[in-house]
Order: sequence, then C-alpha cells, then structure tokens
Amino acid sequence: MDMENRKEQIIERALVHIKKRGYLSFSYDHLSKELGLTKASIHYHFEKKESLGLAVCDRLETGLDQMMIAIKQMDIDPKEKAIEFLRMRLSYIDLDEICPISAFQADFPYLPEILKQSVQHVTNKELGCVAELLKDIHNNEAKAILLLSALKGALQYRRAVGGEIMETISKQLKELLQ
Repeated sequence: MDMENRKEQIIERALVHIKKRGYLSFSYDHLSKELGLTKASIHYHFEKKESLGLAVCDRLETGLDQMMIAIKQMDIDPKEKAIEFLRMRLSYIDLDEICPISAFQADFPYLPEILKQSVQHVTNKELGCVAELLKDIHNNEAKAILLLSALKGALQYRRAVGGEIMETISKQLKELLQ
C-alpha cells in the first residue's frame, strides 16, 4: 500500500472512532491494532494526535464543499435543497454513530487550541452551508442553527431509542421549511 493510501486509511479509521465514541476516546495504539500498523507508522503520517484531528477536520470540510457542489447542481426545488443537504450528511452516519462535527464539539473543552480553531472553522462552514441553502426561502442563519441542532440531537436520541426518530424529525424539518 502506498503512503498516501495509508494516510487516508488512518484518517478514515480515526473518523469512525470519532463518530462512534469521540475524539478523546481513541489512541494511536487502537488505530495501530485495528489497521495492522505499527504506532511508528501512524506517527510518521501524523506526528501528534492533534495533527490527525486536523486532518479529519480538513476531510470534513472537503466533504461539505463537495456536498454543496452536488446540491447546487441538482434540479430540485430550493425548499428541498437544505433537506437534501441534511439527508446527504445522514447518509455518512451509521445507526450507532453521531455527526463527527458534533463529536468534536462535545470534546471541545479538552481539545488543543489549534484543533479548537479547526473545529470552530468546520462548524461555521457547516452552518454557512445550510444558511446558504436557506437564503432563497428564509434568509435566516437562525433557521440553519435550528435545523442542524434538531438533526444532531435526533442522532443522539437515535442511539438510545432507535432509527424511527429520524423519520419523525425529517418530516418535522420539512414542514418547518414549507
């Protein structure tokens, strides 16, 4: 496996840990055992855990950019674009996971300063994406915050009460945007 693929593999595995248990819950030892790599190999790509956290934040930002490009190219009603964004975000989150941005936010007080700045940046990016999609119909950043908060709260509830809650919250969010 080439170096770039190994680096991507490490980022992907870290992202899974973050979505399942949070940034603080895993170590390079966990990653090395799961990936069949030495810890030295992981340190070669990411000297410190905060470097890996920054790479995950970069990956999240790139994903948001790609989603926005895809949604803007869709020939759908502007009222549906914000819901499509949320649907696309959910498609990357398994039943026992939460949004990785939310996971970073939960660990925020304990993050190194440089990682806090990156988490703030990706959080603002996510809010900006939803606000941009809403501008034609609501022009209200508060609605973007409400939509994202409802969705992310529902992800937490889904862990405890099951997947049906996502259908209920999706219907309510659609009604809110009408």
